[in-house]
Amino acid sequence: MGNSSPLKIILASLLITFLSLKIKEKCYYCFLAIFFLGMIFFIFALFKLWKQRNGQKKINSLSDLGGFVFSTNDNEDFSAFTEKSNKTLKPNEQCLEAHFSNKGRGGKTVTIITGFQGTDKELKVLGKMLKTKCGVGGSTKDGEIIIQGKFRDKIIQILQKEGYNVKRVGG
Repeated sequence: MGNSSPLKIILASLLITFLSLKIKEKCYYCFLAIFFLGMIFFIFALFKLWKQRNGQKKINSLSDLGGFVFSTNDNEDFSAFTEKSNKTLKPNEQCLEAHFSNKGRGGKTVTIITGFQGTDKELKVLGKMLKTKCGVGGSTKDGEIIIQGKFRDKIIQILQKEGYNVKRVGG
């Protein structure tokens, strides 16, 4: 019943309820048991449908809790768990790394830029500038800029012209 759609469960519960009405004449207690079973299924299906409509998700891992920290120690210092401000460093203070990767991409090679220290917005601006100058697609996620194709040397030149310190990683 875990993967059943709520509408199928509602139909099944209505069928059970109608069957209970046929049994009512022969055994009143059987009628009550089957009728309440059908109503329980019906309420369960409505609840499941309500959860789907309200967008509640199933928690698959601890990261889905969104940084939830629990401690029984009243004197615990939680400052280590708070997010630090992503203050953007000047380009000449940044130390970026450029390397190739094809893991998890169906054999397609991409150029990955890591080590950017700043806000996500500024990372996206830098990523957009690199994608435009290389004339290819890509994305920015998890603090990395991913550019489709083998453009490591070109990207290193572009970033150095912008004033960034870039390190070439790998062959």
